[in-house]
Amino acid sequence: MYRNYYQLNDIDFSSITTNSMFTFFMIALLVIFIIWLIVTIIKIVALAKIFKKAGRPAWTAIIPFYSDYVLLELTGYNWYYIFAYLAAFISVPLSFTPFIGSFLSYAIGLIAFLVNFAIKIKFAKSFKQSAGFAIGLVFIPVVFLPIMAFKNDIKYVGKSVNGDIDFNDLF
Repeated sequence: MYRNYYQLNDIDFSSITTNSMFTFFMIALLVIFIIWLIVTIIKIVALAKIFKKAGRPAWTAIIPFYSDYVLLELTGYNWYYIFAYLAAFISVPLSFTPFIGSFLSYAIGLIAFLVNFAIKIKFAKSFKQSAGFAIGLVFIPVVFLPIMAFKNDIKYVGKSVNGDIDFNDLF
């Protein structure tokens, strides 16, 4: 008589294994969601405080792309640089197309990263911070945004750019 590999003494272990794996993955997803929620709340509170320091309403930090627009305004960049933030959404579907789409996806992602990097450097300079602080804003914003927000000696000094990105005067 043929016995199922997962059955031993008339106990079906396949459902137990499947259920425990499902439970593990659901708990892992819940933990990831809670971490994401905490990081998002920290970033929104920090941006609200930063916007308040710069004389803008704190509620603008809650609205997703409008907060990026306000960040561009504080830095002095033109409004159309908001498309650099939207480029990430464009590059994801492109990555699923063969060869040329994946190449374009990487190129758009790299351009969006470089523009975001330039924006964060000038944003830090608008608050009299160094390029090293701006690198922290790019790579670890959950740490450096609250530092910028809650440190009393960091003040908004005004726009650091007149419209467009000048990579020659980046640092």
